[in-house]
Amino acid sequence: MRLTLAQTADVLREHEKFILTSHEASDPDGIGAELALAKTLTAMGKRVRIINSDPLSLRFAFMDPEKIVGSLSAPFDLESMLADSVLIILDTNDIYNTGKFRDFLIAHPNYPIIIDHHEPKTEPEGSAFIDTDAAATCQIVFGLIGLLETPIPLGVAEALYTGIVYDTGFFSYPKTTATTFAAALELARIGVNPNRVFHSLSENGSLESLMLFKAVLGTLELHAGGMIAVQTMTREALIQTGALYEDADGIINTPLSCGGVEVSVLFKQNKEGLLRCSLRSKGAVNVARIAQGFGGGGHKTAAGFKCQEPLDTMKLKVLEKIERSRE
Repeated sequence: MRLTLAQTADVLREHEKFILTSHEASDPDGIGAELALAKTLTAMGKRVRIINSDPLSLRFAFMDPEKIVGSLSAPFDLESMLADSVLIILDTNDIYNTGKFRDFLIAHPNYPIIIDHHEPKTEPEGSAFIDTDAAATCQIVFGLIGLLETPIPLGVAEALYTGIVYDTGFFSYPKTTATTFAAALELARIGVNPNRVFHSLSENGSLESLMLFKAVLGTLELHAGGMIAVQTMTREALIQTGALYEDADGIINTPLSCGGVEVSVLFKQNKEGLLRCSLRSKGAVNVARIAQGFGGGGHKTAAGFKCQEPLDTMKLKVLEKIERSRE
């Protein structure tokens, strides 16, 4: 069932206990939405826990100085915890993208409430507020807090602003609108320091991440007359450089700085060998549809999926789908 934003606010008012989660390997938009909503609900006298599938990445630890973001790496009895709590999934509408939460959600498909801005592959089961026009889930949560008529303290404002700028590429991606800027302006008025957030997200990497960038850029291939760029991050590159898996996040955007490149593809393995594909587009190619064809999802210009076949096979299949989408 699709909810309006006002109906979503009503759910938050009506219940007393909540568990918040996001997609596996959660990013600043998911983390920021969780932190902002958790702190807001706590201020309203509610009982709230954040439990993600994966531990908070060291790269984004600056967002949670109070260490309230938990993970299923610790032992939790979800069945009993959720017996009297409302589960809210933020920043994904695909239960298969929630990591270790997936098995529980399959058994309870109508249980969670979804708050998200990604294009759904199919109509989500259960209750969902999905605004595919929103630039970030944090932008949605900003509007939701407004309906709850609760003050936004600096900590909540920083969480929301960080999520918004991360998912908009610092206001450069296509979904950035006047509504996005209005939210950012209000958060800056509360006291958010944009330069400090930029430094934390973009100017605070390790030397290991720089060496990983060098290694991955060296794998660059150009296809379709230079319109498609493909890069590969192998398990070996991660181990040799000593970088973290999430250090690869920004590498995919580099080829798009070339005027002739329309689509950038990054295949990346973690240290366990799991292969994923990330896709970015300048807009002519809807990469969300391509990712959905492989069981993934995302936005028109930013999407991804887990690879079920070896790298060489997946590369050919992805390139074929991109080529067809351009015809």
